[in-house]
Amino acid sequence: NELLKREDGDPRPMIMMGNQRYKHCQGADDETSMKQCRKFFYNPLEKDTTNVYAANGLGIVCCEYKEFDVASLIFQRAKELNMPVSEDINNNLANVHLIQGRYAEAEHLYQLNLRTISQSGHLARPGSITYICEMLALAQLRQNRFQDAIHSLLRGLHHECLSRKSMLRSWFNVAHVRASKATSITNSKSVKTVQRVQDAIDEFTE
Repeated sequence: NELLKREDGDPRPMIMMGNQRYKHCQGADDETSMKQCRKFFYNPLEKDTTNVYAANGLGIVCCEYKEFDVASLIFQRAKELNMPVSEDINNNLANVHLIQGRYAEAEHLYQLNLRTISQSGHLARPGSITYICEMLALAQLRQNRFQDAIHSLLRGLHHECLSRKSMLRSWFNVAHVRASKATSITNSKSVKTVQRVQDAIDEFTE
């Protein structure tokens, strides 16, 4: 609180408080803290509509309240500013699209982030490529593009040194997609040839 009193127009202390409050709310049903969190992000954004850090925080809080249309609009406007945090903005906007069933739009943003990381020449944050690849795979899975989803998951596995826990999760996801593909083949109303049945068996056994 003393920090906020001495902020002298600097939005960073308020945004920092918003981030801390948000972390405090994780896993806890704390409506009061969440409302304070919203205020800590909203006030700096009201004073400066180009503050992407405040916009990103406010958009995340809106998602917690399931205000996905509002969150989408906030992230979209922040994205248009093309600021350094655009990777986070793109991921958050893509996540909202995914929730809303706008799978193709979500996929496009995840792909855009992967290209940006690849072309930047800088080391990506640990785990970021794997995370984006997993979310990309989910968007593709929701469109029943099983092979593309598997490819995306394997891309994440091969591009980063993962912890044992992360590696097991990634391979579990690959197995889940293969099982989904096999189930889709066996449930298909099209004529089931011997080859299609064998394809389904192969997905389960690979």
